[in-house]
Parts: sequence; structure tokens; C-alpha cells
Amino acid sequence: MKPTCPLSFSKNVQFLESIDTSKIERLYQKKLNLSVIEEFKSVKKINFYRSVDSDLKFFSPMTIGSQSFYETLQGLEWYYLDEKYEYEYVRNWIKPSCLVLEVGCGKGSLARFLNLKSYVGLEYSENAKRIAEKDNVKVLNKTIQEHSMNRTCSYDVVCAFQVLEHVDNVHNFVRESVSCLKKNGLLIYSVPSADSFVALAKNNPLNMPPHHLTWWSDKSLQYLENIFPLELLELHHEPLAEIHFRWYISVLVLEALKQKLNTQCSLIDFTFKGQLLSKIAEVVSALISDGLANTKMRPIGHSVIAVYRKTS
Repeated sequence: MKPTCPLSFSKNVQFLESIDTSKIERLYQKKLNLSVIEEFKSVKKINFYRSVDSDLKFFSPMTIGSQSFYETLQGLEWYYLDEKYEYEYVRNWIKPSCLVLEVGCGKGSLARFLNLKSYVGLEYSENAKRIAEKDNVKVLNKTIQEHSMNRTCSYDVVCAFQVLEHVDNVHNFVRESVSCLKKNGLLIYSVPSADSFVALAKNNPLNMPPHHLTWWSDKSLQYLENIFPLELLELHHEPLAEIHFRWYISVLVLEALKQKLNTQCSLIDFTFKGQLLSKIAEVVSALISDGLANTKMRPIGHSVIAVYRKTS
């Protein structure tokens, strides 16, 4: 039985592939030295779908990561960055006088980066909350659903950076975020772009459960206008970041090899041929990634930022 799209609730969905959770567990162990066996419990297989209406891609069942899973990831130095491309970009939209709510705020780095005086952060991780409070940043261990009960039409800006793709109840998450906004307030989301090279990367554990549950294209972000009182003001793709140069070239070379050899790969590929092609791509990427130092040579990067205005 086909699931419904978590954004539109439509049953008009397209099956893409099925993945054994044992392969995901193996991938997390191999790439991150992290055990996720407890995250899946009795789930043995996860299917990947695309909503024909919204273009949202999603995994089912939606196996969301536990607090301990995310606190383990927090121990990786690159996981909660104090500076993100999105932070610099939103300077164009968030004024110092704005009352800002950030959902999934991590350590509250946005408040410090923009020197915000009227800021509230919501965060799953209790450890991240403790770190934020040391810098006098207000962070609550509440969900947007809990917070919205008493804060309807309260904020000038509601934002979530690299959060929406982790959420299982997407429709409810967006609805409650919008409800917290004043009329004409701004809703700002950033997500990994399913229109970028990231969607083509194979054996990427963080782009599947229990980490990422949904994949967002420009079309799916635009679709929010159809079901919520929102006007899309801007979709902005970040340029390819230097940290992703070799990864991008590796994906590009692997795609070229697959097309040349007429080979198809699943999201997880442990075959000898797949591993060999990936190794070749890694070697080539090390040789030519320096060419991307010229900004004119860079394609769009990892993430896309969507800015909406609440219309009513």
C-alpha cells in the first residue's frame, strides 16, 4: 500500500526504490563509525517515494533519529557550525529590530552571528541548549507544535536552517511555523537541494534515515504556496562551498562513468563495480577540484534558501 505525501497528503506518489535498513546501518558504521541499529528497531526495509503533486521525495516509514543519535552527531566538529552561508544571506531579510524564532537552533549561533536582541530558539538537544545558555541565548527544549500553542501571530521572522529535511510530520511543522508569524512576517527555510549534486551522491548516510527523511526540490518548496497562506519571495541557491569541491567533482565523475558504462546505482551501492567506480571518481576529484577555485566555474551548491511572506 502506497503512503501519502507528508506535505500534501496526496496518495499520488511514485515508488523509487527500496532499501534494507541493514545496508543503512552498515553505511553509517563504515562512513561515520556510528551504530544506528537501535534507531530502526523492527524496521527492516525503508522505501523511497516521490510525490507527483508536490515533487517532495520522502522515505517511508519515516524513522526519525532519537535525541541520543543527534547528540552523538553533535560530537562531530562540523555538525553544528557557528557560521553558515545562510546566516550571512539572511542579513538581507532579518533586521536588528525583528523578533525572531529559530526552530532547530542548535547552539543558537544565529543569535550571536546577527547580534539579535529579540530571539527565541527551539532545540531538540538538551546539550545544545546548555551551550547556548552559557552565552545568554534563549533556547527552549520545545517543538514548534508545543511553542505555537501560546505564541500565535507573535514573530516577525520564523526560520529553520537545515531542519525541515529531518521532520516527519512536515505539513504540521510548516503549519505551526506559519501560525507563529505575524501577518506579513517572514518564513525562512534552508534545506539540502534535491536539484543539486547532493541528490546524485551515492552511499551518503546523512541523506537518508534516521537523519534526512525528505528531499526538497525548488518545485516542492514552491508548492508551499498552494497549501499555506504564503507568498514565495525568493529561492536562493548557495554557490558551491569550498568544503564540497572534491565531493562535487567525485559525484560528477561517477555520474559520467555510470552513463558511459550504462550502469545504474541505488542510493546505497556496496557492489565491487560500484566501489571501483567510486574510487576512480575520488582519485580524479583530487586531481581536478582545484579548478573550482575560479568562482565562474562553480555550479550551485549543497543548499537552497526559501523566503516566504505570510499573506494572512
